[in-house]
Amino acid sequence: MKISGIIGVIVITFIVIFIASITFVHVESIREEQNQKKDQSIQGTITSIQQNNTIQVNGEKVSFWTVTISETENSDHTKYQMIFEGAYPPHQGLDLRFYYSKTEYESREYFLISHIEQVETN
Repeated sequence: MKISGIIGVIVITFIVIFIASITFVHVESIREEQNQKKDQSIQGTITSIQQNNTIQVNGEKVSFWTVTISETENSDHTKYQMIFEGAYPPHQGLDLRFYYSKTEYESREYFLISHIEQVETN
């Protein structure tokens, strides 16, 4: 009787440890994905935005936009070629954060914008 109780406690302990380790791995993968998403972002105020021609991305013609962003009010402006997939092109003058992945077409780099967040200004 005593041995079967001890074996039961040991089995339950291993089951709990196994479930906890699976949960930990899952939560860490979600956290890593979120950190990677934060690393691939551009933030600033849109000073200019204009639609350009179309290009082929994944076998589909899409419009790309030239977006000029200022990181601070007194800094230089940087131009990006952006393709908005899953997001609409924003208006000029907004302070935004763009989450992106990169793609290349005819030796030019384009930013595939997947999500846009408005940044709170103090």
